[in-house]
Parts: sequence; C-alpha cells; structure tokens
Amino acid sequence: MPGSPGIDPVSINPAGEITGNYLAELGTSGQFVPHRFLRAADGTITTNVDPANTFSSNPGAINPNGTIAGYYEDISGAWHFFLRNKHGVFTTFDIPGTRQIFSATFNQGETVTGTYPDASFVIHSFLRTAHGAITTIDAPGAGTSFFQGTFVNSINPAGTITGHYTEAKYMAHGFVWSK
Repeated sequence: MPGSPGIDPVSINPAGEITGNYLAELGTSGQFVPHRFLRAADGTITTNVDPANTFSSNPGAINPNGTIAGYYEDISGAWHFFLRNKHGVFTTFDIPGTRQIFSATFNQGETVTGTYPDASFVIHSFLRTAHGAITTIDAPGAGTSFFQGTFVNSINPAGTITGHYTEAKYMAHGFVWSK
C-alpha cells in the first residue's frame, strides 16, 4: 500500500495469510478511508479486495480456508456484512435495523458473528450460519439505552461465542453464549 499513511493487520490464518486495513486517499482530497488488503503466505499483497461500490471497508477475520469476513459502507452510506472466499467471490448480507457496524468475525467454518447499533444506538450482536440463518444475540441483563447492549468478541469452532455486555449503569460484564 504505497503512499498509505497507515496499515493495520487484523487477522492471520494457519497458512500465514493476513488480512487487514490500509488507508486509501479519496482522490486528491487529503482525506483517507479504510480499505482491505490480503497478504498471501508468499508475501504477495492484493489491495482493494472490497465489494463493488465500497466507500470504506474493514475485515474482521480470515479463516483456514482463506475466506474473509468483514463489513463495509457502500457509496450511498449503507452498511453491509460480507464474506469473500479465496477465489474473490463475495457474499454480502444485511442485518435488519443496522445503522452502522462495529465488528465481524467468524469461526473455522463460515459462521459469522458481528456487532452493530440500532437506530437508537443500542448495541446488538448476531450469529449467521453458513446457510444464512441469522440469530440475534442480546445478553440477559444488557442495557437498552445509548451505547448499552451486547458486544461479541469471538466464536470458536464449536460455535460458542464470548463477549461482553453493558447494563443500565454502563457496567461491563462478560458472557459465554452457545446455541
């Protein structure tokens, strides 16, 4: 990413493939937005591995199969989640009520978890199976006011999720969730 003022490796898989963000200038504006890169195990770097019509994007993780999970903002300002397989084919999906997106990760398969605020900025999380079924994850006791709610952090191969939630007094508590 020649000329990029910042590079942020986010995830590495067992094969040594790395995905992350780099900052790309918007034309000649002097403003920079995040885009994704993929570094192959042999050191080859591919930039602009983003879905079509992307304004900015962020990878969450790369699994052993070379599939990347992440999220992006399109040029109209709408936010979406995506999977990009090792051949560059994208699957995009939306979670109803998503205002913005804070995270996306997944396990060794293609079960995706993520965190997003709703229109009132209450935080929710979800689990999306490889077949596309979506389950909302709201931890018991999670607050329902501005920036309170459920934040997922990771998912293991068995589908168990860890994260934290903030309650009505903005105290944080950890949780483990399994379906």
